Amino acid sequence: MRIVRFFISVILAIMIVAWISSAALTVMPDSTASKESYLGYKAHCSFTPYSTIISIIGAVITYLIARKWGYLTFK
Repeated sequence: MRIVRFFISVILAIMIVAWISSAALTVMPDSTASKESYLGYKAHCSFTPYSTIISIIGAVITYLIARKWGYLTFK
């Protein structure tokens, strides 16, 4: 049971890192992008402010669920 709990904690932590990484990647400038973002510059994602907010919300929701289930507690 301890190993399963560890793997679930690792998977949830990886999910949080993936959400945060995607949020960071969406705001990075990219000169090869075909369209400008809503912020007025060429970024990896043309929906830059919205996709960044969605990714951050996903990370927060994942973190809150993990905390509620008792997986990402630091003791």
